[in-house]
Amino acid sequence: MGDVNPAVMSPESSGGEEVSKRTGVPGPKVDLGEMTVNLKDPMADRYLKVRLELELDKEETRTEVEARLNEIKYHLQAMLSGQRVKDVNGPKNKEALRNNMIRRANAALGGKGRITEVWPSEWVVQ
Repeated sequence: MGDVNPAVMSPESSGGEEVSKRTGVPGPKVDLGEMTVNLKDPMADRYLKVRLELELDKEETRTEVEARLNEIKYHLQAMLSGQRVKDVNGPKNKEALRNNMIRRANAALGGKGRITEVWPSEWVVQ
């Protein structure tokens, strides 16, 4: 009974171990705000408006993310603006884009921390 269950350890007692993997609880989040990008469509002016939130592996990653926020946003906007309307619609396409955004955001970090999820709270194609 005196054993500590690693699944319920506090972040302080874990030496910075990833919060979400250890507890199943979502990690700390950073709001990227709203982004609007033009989509590739030669026949019409189409755009995608998204509001994104980054989920981090641990609280210590927040400092690194905030220091590179403009770089992360740039890479995500560049990737999204290269998409066609059909690429940003439908559950499979959205999930593929989410995974691509996670990879791009982590590439922009380059440090010890990492982004575990990208959560869109708004996704409007017009």
